[in-house]
Amino acid sequence: MIVTARTRSSSSSEWPGFLDETMAAINDAGGKGVGLLCDHSDDDSVKDVFDMIRCDYARLDVLVNNVFAAPNVMPVNVSFWQVPTSLWDTLHRVGLRSHFVARVNR
Repeated sequence: MIVTARTRSSSSSEWPGFLDETMAAINDAGGKGVGLLCDHSDDDSVKDVFDMIRCDYARLDVLVNNVFAAPNVMPVNVSFWQVPTSLWDTLHRVGLRSHFVARVNR
């Protein structure tokens, strides 16, 4: 199992789900995995991950892509039409566009 994340440890993000925590959970459950840092908002970073997978493993059997752009301030209890356009663009550029970029590089 190959897992990617933008942050390695909890000290580098206020959001949960950092890479070291995920890898520890996989190992504790008896799994075996590789944790790679990848900024999914950076197409070259995504391409590098898929190039490494092709080189080291020759193929990818299943792709689960769950990417989120963590804004500095997340609106809470706000209707989506009240979210600033710049935040909307960031959330979709990373969260939605990254699925396409991952598939293109697969």
